[in-house]
Amino acid sequence: MKNRISLAFLSGLAAFLITALLTTGAITWVVYSYENEEKTEVSVVHEDEKSYAEPVAIDEEYLLSVLASIDEVSWSKKSADNKIQILQLIADYEAINVLGIPSTKVFYDVLNDDFAGVYSQASYRYDSSITIDKNFLYEGSCRVVIGCLLHEIRHHYQITLINVMNDAAKVDASHKNINIFRDAAIYEENKKEYKKFDADGEIAYLSQPLEVDARAYSLLRMAEFYTKALP
Repeated sequence: MKNRISLAFLSGLAAFLITALLTTGAITWVVYSYENEEKTEVSVVHEDEKSYAEPVAIDEEYLLSVLASIDEVSWSKKSADNKIQILQLIADYEAINVLGIPSTKVFYDVLNDDFAGVYSQASYRYDSSITIDKNFLYEGSCRVVIGCLLHEIRHHYQITLINVMNDAAKVDASHKNINIFRDAAIYEENKKEYKKFDADGEIAYLSQPLEVDARAYSLLRMAEFYTKALP
């Protein structure tokens, strides 16, 4: 049970935040996904995909000023590329400033199976990427789309943590019992037997550790954005 404490805590926190956000009407359920594949090839719409370079830490005040300038009306009028630029800014901030890992590239495309967003641990473009569904990007509210992005960023963190744990050059075997790597071990076990929404059912998909943790993180961070910047 000890190696599940932080995940249990996040699960409980998620339940609390769900209640709070439902009370304010600030949450809508959509389906996100972790893509458990080594390669995912899609026809990407976003421009200049090869020009991406790892950014430096993002200034929090700048990010909050960008978020504060967005309401649902202005969001609905932005182009897909402009929305992706904002989502990339958030992704960079979350990865580098908050989670302490390299960022990942954000794209949009038409996704299958009614998924709003997908994290791919490797693709033909970059070591990893997040793809937001094109229709969801156009039609989804600002808060729900950002919530989707944060969910996928957490999957990026989970897989990065697994990779670091399994890299003998970086982590000595005696260090793998550090609390954070206990979570990584849970993530890895779940990754091996990842349950898909369409094949394994809603309950199996939603209750697995990777998805519980990603939902909890997304809700926690959205609550912070909501109180700090989002109108």
